[in-house]
Amino acid sequence: MKKAFLSFLFIQMMFMPLAPQAFSQCGTLANDLSLVLPCVEYEGAYYKLNFSAYANPADPAWFYWQFQSIQPVTGGSNCAHLDNNFTITAPCVYFAGKNLAITLEYSEWPYWKLGSQFTINPVEIRSISGDTTYFLTQNYNTPDFYAALNDYFACIMQCGEDVTCIMACMPDLGLGSAFSLVFELCNPGTTDIYFILPAGAFFQAGASDVQPMLIATDICLIAEPGCIKFLVPTYCMDGYAHAPSPEDTFAISGIAQQACIAEILDLIRGKEEISHADSYIIQEAVWTCMEFGSITEDQRTDLQNL
Repeated sequence: MKKAFLSFLFIQMMFMPLAPQAFSQCGTLANDLSLVLPCVEYEGAYYKLNFSAYANPADPAWFYWQFQSIQPVTGGSNCAHLDNNFTITAPCVYFAGKNLAITLEYSEWPYWKLGSQFTINPVEIRSISGDTTYFLTQNYNTPDFYAALNDYFACIMQCGEDVTCIMACMPDLGLGSAFSLVFELCNPGTTDIYFILPAGAFFQAGASDVQPMLIATDICLIAEPGCIKFLVPTYCMDGYAHAPSPEDTFAISGIAQQACIAEILDLIRGKEEISHADSYIIQEAVWTCMEFGSITEDQRTDLQNL
């Protein structure tokens, strides 16, 4: 199945437009309301903070979170911020297909509550599909396409079932993914709006035998007024299922909860230029994680060195 997937993948990848710009600081709110803020700045240092939902018996109608863990990370200008009152201002938190901007106000250790700022980005995900035809047909008849296609098939004839060899035959297009889905975003406003698809979000196909697809690095899409389609880099979460076809549609499933997926995302967070060779390292780690529940030491080292 992996060989068939990789061959299909090559056809899909040929001459795709480059992926949207990377964005590495968007928080995620899972279906169980657990909250991950991958980058919080405090006095010039940066941290990843994890919270679980907390039902406060003294205030049952409001939203509270309990601090769970902290780890140092590298940061940038788009991180959340923790001030001297321990209020956290998070400019982007992804939940159920929406981008939220929120504040968390410190209550008492180890609890924070939803603060006064709560803004919902009006951009909506209209559809998600495997139909990349629109992005590919303009390139099917170019001499470069046929030359690269011929080189690829000549190369893989020498590979047999060796997946590593097949991947080596593919050109390094710097797309930053092992596969792509098409997202249609609709902006009801009159100006461009940024919309974030965060690392860890995954999408399930309507057909049970089609791979679920994972966002591995945060992606920032610029939604112009009206509806527009984007080619979004993703990774396969099941190497033994079918690759998406043009007929397949996908639904938002939430945020991946596997510990080894969280580890992979932490190891590659903030990497903005992922080559095709790098994307295969990431894809193999995701496959290993989903099949065995952890990644190998070699994969951990390779991801750290991307």
